[in-house]
Amino acid sequence: MEQDYIKKYLTQRELADYKNISDSIQKRRHKIMVSPNTDLKKIMTLVYDNFPELFYVSRKYHIITGIGKKWIEINYIYSDSQITLLRNKIKEETGRFIQNHIEQSYTEYDKEKAVYDYLKNTVKYDFQEAFGTKLQECENAHNLVGAMIDKKCVCDGFAAAMKYLCNRIGVSCICVTGNAKNQFMSGPHAWNIVCIHGVYQHVDVTWDNQNLINSDIDNYVYFNVDDQYMGREHRWNRECYPSCESAPYNYFKVNDAIISSERHLLKFIQEHLDNGEETILFRIGDERREADYLFDHLQNIIQKALSLTRYAKVKAFQYSYYEEHKIISIKPEYR
Repeated sequence: MEQDYIKKYLTQRELADYKNISDSIQKRRHKIMVSPNTDLKKIMTLVYDNFPELFYVSRKYHIITGIGKKWIEINYIYSDSQITLLRNKIKEETGRFIQNHIEQSYTEYDKEKAVYDYLKNTVKYDFQEAFGTKLQECENAHNLVGAMIDKKCVCDGFAAAMKYLCNRIGVSCICVTGNAKNQFMSGPHAWNIVCIHGVYQHVDVTWDNQNLINSDIDNYVYFNVDDQYMGREHRWNRECYPSCESAPYNYFKVNDAIISSERHLLKFIQEHLDNGEETILFRIGDERREADYLFDHLQNIIQKALSLTRYAKVKAFQYSYYEEHKIISIKPEYR
């Protein structure tokens, strides 16, 4: 997927510069000659996005121009010995993740979800990144070191780790750079596009991680969504990335958890209670009148579902909802 979309986005000359820069960085060269008219901002964004293993490259670089010539001067965050040490730590953490979370029988969807859950539940969003007192601390928040070792990072750190881990277990994944706006942030943002069983879909582990911290909902709002859904709050250059026209592997679709009626909701809750589920997570469908009714009568519907259960004995329950995206989480307390 990565090479296909890059070839569509770059000219032959830009593609040559992209390959030359990425190859030179892997050899840790500091000064690299490029084509005089190349758009280095575009090229470097792709290098950062597509090579998360180059975590040791600073996002601050210098451009040097001469008569008919142009160079880019690369800065490296760590020394060679530090790079070796950090690379080994990332490799060890990756190995632990695969051993503890990936089964041989897993489908591409299962693998992707395992990565998503791992990052969402073990890495904190670094709200203090902007106040870091040392440059290296800030740099770490944007790369694999923050996500895999420090366990705190910002959006491009999450996106880098999502791509890095997915690619190592056979799931095609790229990073997307754009802008976004929600209750937590407004401005530049990074997320991913995955290819699951041949279908492209957006994934934003950063925002689901933020919402997980600030609510009781086990969040999958941005797990495998299409362009239309993502476009509500995200903006990106759609010509530069694969189109995500549908979302058959959206979490709520896969789990038949998009509720369309009171009858559907009663059956859904009842079945999950009888199965002893610790969390019952679902999304209300898009029909406005039905959604309003279900929200207004949610507590009564849960009580009715409890009375219909065959096996479960529930002494209490809590529920919370993410109204903007119509997602509800019920946590029963069984006897």
